[in-house]
Amino acid sequence: MIRLFFSLYIALAAAVAIFTFSIFVLPEKLLLGSVMRHYERVAEGPQQLIKDELASIPIDDWPKRIEKLASDHQGYGLDLLDIDELDLPAEKLAKLRQGKPIVPGTSDLEYMLLPLGERDWILKIAIEITPAEHAERLMSSMFHLIEKRLDEVPQSQWLTLVENLGVQHYFPIQLMPLDATGLDETQLEQIRQGMILGFDVDEHKERYFKRIDGTSQVLKIGPIPNPGFVLILDYLVIGSLALLLALAAFIWLRSLWRDMRKLDESTIAFGRGDLDTRLEVAKRSPLTGLANTFNGMAGRIQHLIGSHKELTNAVSHELRTPIARMRFAIDMLQETKSDADRRRYMDNMRADIDELDALVNELLGYARLDRGKPDFELERIPMSLWLGEIAEQTRRDVPEIDLVVNAPDGERDVDVMLEPRLMARALSNVLRNAARYAHRCIQLSYSIEKDRIKVSVDDDGPGIPEADRQKVFEPFTRLDSSRARKTGGHGLGLAIVSRIMDWHQGEVYVEDSVLGGARFCLNWPIPSSGPNK
Repeated sequence: MIRLFFSLYIALAAAVAIFTFSIFVLPEKLLLGSVMRHYERVAEGPQQLIKDELASIPIDDWPKRIEKLASDHQGYGLDLLDIDELDLPAEKLAKLRQGKPIVPGTSDLEYMLLPLGERDWILKIAIEITPAEHAERLMSSMFHLIEKRLDEVPQSQWLTLVENLGVQHYFPIQLMPLDATGLDETQLEQIRQGMILGFDVDEHKERYFKRIDGTSQVLKIGPIPNPGFVLILDYLVIGSLALLLALAAFIWLRSLWRDMRKLDESTIAFGRGDLDTRLEVAKRSPLTGLANTFNGMAGRIQHLIGSHKELTNAVSHELRTPIARMRFAIDMLQETKSDADRRRYMDNMRADIDELDALVNELLGYARLDRGKPDFELERIPMSLWLGEIAEQTRRDVPEIDLVVNAPDGERDVDVMLEPRLMARALSNVLRNAARYAHRCIQLSYSIEKDRIKVSVDDDGPGIPEADRQKVFEPFTRLDSSRARKTGGHGLGLAIVSRIMDWHQGEVYVEDSVLGGARFCLNWPIPSSGPNK
């Protein structure tokens, strides 16, 4: 649950981080550029009016006229500069040489540059005010320049002149009677007093009104369009955030859905009998724990089914021989009339029954061990005492074999960690296997190798070929073909040893013996505190 939550949280946090980064970066790259282009288009109208204002006077008088415009009406700092004095990017200079006004792409609206078309003169309009104040002063300047143009022609030509100016500008310019403005009485009174009225400045349709002095005519400028990008900015920001969150959720859900589909397909395939099916997901997938559980379950089921088939085949094979011998003995009992032969056949039948009983016991024991690791606790036991008890029991079972216990000097009091019952069975199985093949002698010894204990069982029997040393630990494997009761066995004893050693985090393997036969080695960890000397 926590892993699933954090994976989704990280995906959404990444989306929000990308959005936040975009908010700080994109306005600089997109919004600011759009606003600058908007101001440059708005400046085209004032540029033309100023050029018309200067056209009627000699070029040498332009500086004085610009200075007078700045002091009387503009409210800005105005300077005449040569284009070569400007330190601007090449694309900006190119626009100026083409006669287009520019606004440098800075974070604030600091100044505008208007090319005047003569002597490469550039008019620099310093703007150290807010955009709203800039708009108000710009409109004041425009009204002044337009009225100055109107004063130069008869009133009958005003309408035509204003229409032409509207064509030259980025926004409409209209001339209308005072009573056609649609303003209320208060606003009309303000107009009559010579005030400039602005409306809807912050709603993307700003417009301005001013009465022409000494007349009942009103000039209307606007509505002035705002950059299209600005109009949709709010929707773009909200939409971008929603899109990023949706994308993050989609990517997260896509990987989860893909792994869920894999789980569904693997479950169906396993249910249809494909026991090799395993669920493969990414290490950081939310379903990693579920995949590991599924794969562990599938492995155990496959192993159990395989063991069941193996056990069934082995049981049918192992039961066939003693049952055949018993059937033969029964047939012979019916035919023989000799009491000695009857007793011999009866003894053979009892031996076959004992063999069947031993087989059943081994099968039951192996089946119990094959179900999985049982719950047990390791106990600390003195090594010499434990080996001595098992060796004594083996001597009683096979008195005809000479069993010698060797312990290294100074190591007799070493302690080991083991489950007494299981490990005793493992070592007893190895000793009985050695006794089955030994001629006269078995040697039991142990040693300490780093942090592990090694118990060795040597015999003087025929030994085991190196190619077969791993096979002897597989269930129902016997390297000899004998069915004799002395050496035949059922092939389960060493398989049980291997399973018990696995449970003790140890191993069992075969080496050549110094006695000429086989050496079985049991190796597992000693206590972390080390041996007791």
